Amino acid sequence: MPLFAEILLPLGNMETNLIFTYQVPLELENKISIGDPVIVPFRNGEAAGYVLGFCPDPGIQTKSILKKNSGWVSLSKEVMNLSEWIAKHYLSSRWSALKGFVFPLDGKVLSEQENHPQVESLSDSKHALSDNAVCLTSEQAAAVNQVCDALGKVSFQGFLLHGVTGSGKTEVYLRCVEKVVSSGRQAVVLVPEIPLSFQVSQKFQEKFGSLVAVLHSKMTQKELRIEKNLIFLGEKKIVIGPRMALFAPVKNLGLIVMDEEHDSSYKQDQNPRYQTFKIAQKLAEQENAVLLLGSATPSLEAYYLTQTENFSLLTLSSRYMDRPLPEIQVVDMREKNIKQRFPFTLRLLDEMEQTLAAGNQVILFLNRRGFSPFVLCMDCGYTFQCPYCSISLTFHIENALLTCHYCSYRIRSPHSCPKCESYSLTYRGFGTQRLEEEIKKYFPRVKVLRLDRDTASKKGEIQRIISSFSKKEVQILIGTQLVAKGFNFPDVSLVGILYADQMFHFPDFRAGEKTFQLLTQVAGRAGRGEAKGKVILQTFDPEHPVIEAVRKQDYLSFYREELETRRRSGYPPFVHIAHFLLEGEQEDKVGKQSEALKNFLSDEFAGDFVFLGPSPAPISKIKKRFRWHFLVKSHRFEDLLPIGEKAYSWHADQKERKIRLIVDVDPVHLL
Repeated sequence: MPLFAEILLPLGNMETNLIFTYQVPLELENKISIGDPVIVPFRNGEAAGYVLGFCPDPGIQTKSILKKNSGWVSLSKEVMNLSEWIAKHYLSSRWSALKGFVFPLDGKVLSEQENHPQVESLSDSKHALSDNAVCLTSEQAAAVNQVCDALGKVSFQGFLLHGVTGSGKTEVYLRCVEKVVSSGRQAVVLVPEIPLSFQVSQKFQEKFGSLVAVLHSKMTQKELRIEKNLIFLGEKKIVIGPRMALFAPVKNLGLIVMDEEHDSSYKQDQNPRYQTFKIAQKLAEQENAVLLLGSATPSLEAYYLTQTENFSLLTLSSRYMDRPLPEIQVVDMREKNIKQRFPFTLRLLDEMEQTLAAGNQVILFLNRRGFSPFVLCMDCGYTFQCPYCSISLTFHIENALLTCHYCSYRIRSPHSCPKCESYSLTYRGFGTQRLEEEIKKYFPRVKVLRLDRDTASKKGEIQRIISSFSKKEVQILIGTQLVAKGFNFPDVSLVGILYADQMFHFPDFRAGEKTFQLLTQVAGRAGRGEAKGKVILQTFDPEHPVIEAVRKQDYLSFYREELETRRRSGYPPFVHIAHFLLEGEQEDKVGKQSEALKNFLSDEFAGDFVFLGPSPAPISKIKKRFRWHFLVKSHRFEDLLPIGEKAYSWHADQKERKIRLIVDVDPVHLL
């Protein structure tokens, strides 16, 4: 009796499931399994795909599979199940959910390892794993012991390591990873963004040497292929990188570490729009592994897990070697004498002078790129807006361009106003470029570097900046939120925070939480070495509860107050939400389609759901496409999935091909 297989083909629109039935030829019937890559005839040529499963005779004429695809890796049953779960829970196609696990096999690497195996025992490693020169604090030792006990049980267990900045969370990770590797298993260490992977991987390579693999999107395809093949062969026991590292071909997983778990970079903003934490948890449960989350400012959802579910809380309440947390001084920017030196205050300038004179370093934090956030005509009030997005153009001084940070639209900075032809143009607000220029006026002999998305765009530039600052070749580092990503600079004794309250007014229920996390994290860069740390926090709203919580460095009081606010208003972690976004070139049609979809869903799914909207999105236009959105709330995550599926089905039936629908379950922002 002939055998038939369902083959997933990665062709055309990645958001569409392309699954076709092919007959399995007799010579392959006992040689292919679910998860195997194959070559099949498709149209007038050939296509590569994966076996999803086997099925009965479809009753129509089918073509036959040509052969197995020796150039792609075979995927395990566990990976296939996980990808199916991802596709279902994040309303994506199977290929979107599967593609992160797929990589080409490298015959050269496989051959070299077969002929010259390099598997070394840990006792023979020149990087002695038992050489724990760093003495653990009692809290670190307790955390390590609890995690290692769980690792010995080879069953799923979740932990949240809540440690203040500089408390030595990385040393806890190192000891736990050592336990995993010594038992013959593998570990994945996740960091929120690529810049942090350089510093973290260096620490792990110092201890584990060639057992460490690094994966991130800035690597070449050849570099990624080689690393993944070595992981697949078991030569690399530790995988470090941002969220893509979670899909590494690890065969014997023992531990997943998710450092800075609160960071929004862990949310994928393209299909599948997954939360890294949820996939990490599912993978750890599937593999009987331990999941260790770590942060000085845990997300409310993560901390809430330790109060309500099977997640254990580990605490590092003080800095390593009992170094004090930095003193945070709040400066009221409404004071009269501020305007003369804006955006600096006398207190910040005085502290900078003293810090530099003592031979220490300074970090200045300003979460705005460019030279000036907007350009204004003083005569008629005209501001330069992106013609494709509903935001102001930012002036970048190095190339005299006005740039949109959403669609990359650029124009030469004009000399006159296009509306009234006046020459009275003024550059308002401060970005990191302008801050750099101002700093050089006050400290002309001091070397300054800038770390933001503009300077980090060139390959290798992030490493160069971080290395220069670490070696004290630079005295002042200016940066956006990149500088708050967990870097350890022991000689930084002063952090200056400018425009501390600019994130309060974002139309997002997480605005307060994100502001607290960001300000606390950047403040934590100060005082990690011998010199005592100080933070000058400049704000126009010094009485704001979030500013007060940051000043006191009191996470628990912030958590309790924010949790109660979420409870009253009905937001996570008490409910789950789905964000429905529609975008198209004609605003009236997008608005009407949004209203019609919301009405259809509210009629179909009456009961325990709450619908909010629709309305224009906070950023109402991006890349010439108008954007409308609405929210759906539910107490059960699973209940949102049929609503999302029904929305996609209804939208497809409307045949409004020029309007795109995006359903994001458990979003991290609503812009």
